[in-house]
Amino acid sequence: MGAVFENSPRLVFDFEDHVKNVILPQLGGNGIESKPRTIVCRHWLKGLCQKGDICEYLHQMDLDKMPICKWGASCQARPNCLYRHIEDEERPDCIFYRQGFCKHGPGCRYKHVKLGPDDVPEVRAQCHSL
Repeated sequence: MGAVFENSPRLVFDFEDHVKNVILPQLGGNGIESKPRTIVCRHWLKGLCQKGDICEYLHQMDLDKMPICKWGASCQARPNCLYRHIEDEERPDCIFYRQGFCKHGPGCRYKHVKLGPDDVPEVRAQCHSL
């Protein structure tokens, strides 16, 4: 099967030059150098990351930079679970829940903090007045 493509011309798309000469230099080289990689890639851990060098996450084993386990302190795979386990109080707040809805519900790896009526974001308060 490889012999069929050996003598074929290389396909070049009309946007490749624009990406290489305009977009990538604006992003800082390969597009990710300006953003530090602070969390290990979940897909890389499973051998499934398709982004390779342009992935915005780490592709190296670093236990201090592992993603947070969605099961948290109640994870039943411990101590063999590769993800980071933190206490519920230490989990960061879920930005989606804070805005009104989180599609992950109680299974979310982030903390869902119920807001009082005075703490509701201004946007929701304006919607109720309509």
